[in-house]
Formats: sequence, C-alpha cells, structure tokens
Amino acid sequence: MFVLYTAILLMIVICLEAYFVSSIRNEQMEQSTSNVRIAEMEASNYIQQLYSNAGNIEYSAYQVEDIQWFLEDSLEVYLKKKIDNYTKSMSIRYYGIDNFVSNLLESETRLESISFLSNANQRLSSYMRDGKTKTTYFESWEFHTIPNKLFRMGQLVVSKNFYDQNGNRNSIGSLIMNYNLNQLSDIAKKYENIEIAVFNSDRRLLFATGDENRLREILNEDGDVTKTTHWEDYLKSYIELNPVSDCWIIAYIPKNLAASIQNLWWITLILIGIALFAMGELFVHLYLKKLTDRLYVILEAMSSASKGKLDVHIDIPNNKSLDELDIIAENFNQMCQDMDAYIQKSYLAEIEQRNAELCALQSQINPHFLYNTLEVIRMKAICNGDREVGRMLYSLAVIFRSQIKEADIITIAKELHYCKKYLELFEYRYHNKFSFEINCPEVLMEKPVIKFVVQPIIENYFVHGIRLEATDNLLMISVYQQGKDIVIYVSDNGKGMTEEEVQRKNEQLKSGKRETGSIGIQNVHTRMRAAYGDAYGVSLKRNEPGGICVMLRFPGEENKNV
Repeated sequence: MFVLYTAILLMIVICLEAYFVSSIRNEQMEQSTSNVRIAEMEASNYIQQLYSNAGNIEYSAYQVEDIQWFLEDSLEVYLKKKIDNYTKSMSIRYYGIDNFVSNLLESETRLESISFLSNANQRLSSYMRDGKTKTTYFESWEFHTIPNKLFRMGQLVVSKNFYDQNGNRNSIGSLIMNYNLNQLSDIAKKYENIEIAVFNSDRRLLFATGDENRLREILNEDGDVTKTTHWEDYLKSYIELNPVSDCWIIAYIPKNLAASIQNLWWITLILIGIALFAMGELFVHLYLKKLTDRLYVILEAMSSASKGKLDVHIDIPNNKSLDELDIIAENFNQMCQDMDAYIQKSYLAEIEQRNAELCALQSQINPHFLYNTLEVIRMKAICNGDREVGRMLYSLAVIFRSQIKEADIITIAKELHYCKKYLELFEYRYHNKFSFEINCPEVLMEKPVIKFVVQPIIENYFVHGIRLEATDNLLMISVYQQGKDIVIYVSDNGKGMTEEEVQRKNEQLKSGKRETGSIGIQNVHTRMRAAYGDAYGVSLKRNEPGGICVMLRFPGEENKNV
C-alpha cells in the first residue's frame, strides 16, 4: 500500500507540476507577445522622434542666411560674403553655419554628424561630433550616391532638401543628418529575448540587436519584406512590423524562447514539488501507520480466536462514519459471539440430552439387553394367549427403543407416538381411573422438535398430580401454531398447585436453578433453552377449576444451529 500510495502521490505531484509549467508557459507566452508589441511601439516612437527632430533642424536651418550662401556659392565667394556681412553687422559674435552646427551637436546628443550637400558646387561638407570637419567634392556621375556614402551601421540617415529662399523655390542642396540608434538597444534590453531591427525602403539594414547576417539574408530573399508573414517564415518568431517614414521597425522574439521559463521559476517549481511530495509522504506514512496498528489489533484478535479464546473483543469507535476495518472488526466481534453461543448451545444441549437419557433409564442394565429381553417376554406372552400383557410389553419396548435408536431431532408425530405408548402403560396400571387425549393438526405432524420433551412432563403428572382416589383423571396433550412458534399444551385436572407455587416455579425456570435427582420440568426447560434460545422453553399456569397446564414453546421453522 505504501508503494501504491507513493506512486499515486508521485503522479499527482507530476500532474500538478505539469499544470504549473503549462500555466507559466502560457502566461509567459502572453507576456512575451505583449512585450514584442510594446518594444515595437517604443522603437517606432523613437524613430518618429528622430524624424521630427530632423524636421525641426530643417526649420532652424532656414533661419540662418549663412547656410544658403554656403550651399549656393564656392567657398571663396561664401567667405567674402560672410566677412562683408560680419562687417556690416558691427557685432562681436557672428552667428553663421559654424555656430549653428556647434549648437546643434551640443544640444542634440543623438546626432552624430550633420552634412551640407551643395548641388551647384557638388561639394559635401560634414561636421562631426568630435569637432572635425570634412569637405569632399564629387563628380556629377556619382552625385546621386552621396547619401549612401554617408550610411553607417547603427545610424539613421535623414536627408532634407534645402530650397532657395529668394522666391524661386529651387533646391540648392541638402541637409543630411546622421542619428545614432543606440537607444534601441536599451529598449530591447528591457524585454528579455526580444530583438529589434530597422531597415529602410532600399532593404538596407540600419540597425539590429540580433543576428545581422541572418537579417541581411532575409532582406535579400525574394518576397515582400513589408509583410509580417515573410519574417515569420524565416525567423520562426512572433513578429511586430511597423513603418515609420521610409523605415521599417521590426520587433521579434523566437517562438522557442517566447514560452521559456526562467531558471528561478524552475527552481521554485522543483522546490514546491519536493515540498508537496514530502508532505504527502508524511501524510501517507501517518495514515498507513494508523491503519497498520488497527490491522495488528484485528490480527491479534484473530490469533486469539484461532486458539479458542472466543471472548475476545475489538473496540470500535462510537460514530456513524465507520470504515472497512471497523466493519471487519464489528463482524468479527459478532462472529465470535455467534460461535461462542453456538458452541455453548451445542455443548449444553448434548450434555442435557445425554443426562436425560441416562436418568430416564434409571438403571445400569444394558439398554439393548433390556429391549431384547422385553421382546422375548412379549412374544412368550402372546404364545401363551395373554395379548394384553403383550401389548403392555410392546408399549414399554417402544419407549426403550426411542431412547436407543432415534436421533436427537425427531418429528412432533414421533414424540406424540412415544408419549401415547407411555400413557397406555399407565392406562393399564390405573384401569378405569385415568384417560388421555392427544390432539395435533396434520400440518404440524412433521415439524421438528428435540426428542424427549413431552414424556418427562407426563411422568411429572403421574408422580405429583394424579388423584388416585378419583376415577375421572384426564390428561390432554394439544399442539397449536402461534405465529412463527409452536406450543404444546400438557394439561390435567389433577391435584394442581397454588398460584404462589406456580409463580415460584416459573421464576425458578427463568433463573436456571437446577433440581437434582429427577428429569422433570427443569430438565426439559434447560434443554429447550440450550437448543432454541432464551425466548423458548417451559412455563406453567393453573387450570380452572383444578390441575396444571404446562406449555412448551419452540420455533416452528427448522434451525440449522439446533
């Protein structure tokens, strides 16, 4: 049972752990996909801020007249105009392109460099954050590739056309701003296992926190890179894709990592599982110990019963919620009681029956010898013509034979037959002074009864109740069915007993006090109670106007324990 309960407990703990893991995975999956959306939104907002900032810089550039001269004229002409303008302004500090760039790089930390591209001079002038300035001239055939030459991985290049402010609105050049995208790395680090990438409409990868080579391969593959399904097929990830101006921001997390559980969670789940298993094992141990102790009590009681000690008793709790062991103990107690009662009944009944037979014989003469001798005498009397003596000897022989050959349980018919033969002997003895009647319904003739219960009552009548001086002595034997019981009434009109004597005799029968030297009413009552139980036996009542009625009650149904 311990192994079985341990296996069941282990399965329960495993199922609980599996349920917890599944729940945590689902929650982690929802959290991961939510983080992907949030990371993409933050990255998009950041890129949008850069484009907005570039628009602000473009607007500020139009406020500096010096920038238009820088883009329209050669450097010599630009410097001459700058000096003339400075002379006219009579100002200590002249605010020109250098001051504009310096202030801009100082205030905008995300700006790595700003470049001015002159269409007229095919000149690119770049101002770096470290204070360096670089001027490059291009041929006309490579002029359109200039923005690509400014591209740097991890930077966003924003180009704004600069228009002539004199009224013709022609493009005289461009402002090219290079923004660093390092803050996107900080956004990605906030969310575990989430990667962020930025590419432009030319499929050029601008920024990536993940595998750059793999992302470039995907951008070079055929297919619409502006669709989420394109990236899901290649990355096997949960994707969030959103355009901002001419860029596309993508945030993703691999599917195999989206539902991953942190090591701390694994440790917690393992500790919880161990704790649950340990608590369950403790409960199983205590339960089985209690169960084993109760089993030992039952086994010890069974061992005592097997050695013949049937008075053993197992204590049972006084409550309605009895379990299987309590039921076994209760049935065992009942079995021991029944066995003890059965043994007592069988033993006492056997003893009483043998005592009754021995006392009935009242002689040490061998019963078989006496029976055979009576038969020889009877046949001799018949041969001599004395048939009355023959009949008397036959009746006596029948009585002796009933004590020798019949079983302990006989039918009512046989019991009454033997009583009839017994009464016939006394009828010869008390000629013209005594008569008897026997009445029994036919349906009760074959009912079983223990042997030799009516005859001692009859003998008691002839010893104590017959009136020898009278000629109207009558003994009646009647058999009746009362419910499930059968009652044999043996009534007479003899000397009788007073009411006090009848009451005292009935109390004596109930108490079980035995009389010695006779096989009378007490003997019959004791044998009937031993055979049928305390509810059955012999009782007396007075007849009116005189005599006694003896009632013998026994069950009408056959009992295998009798």
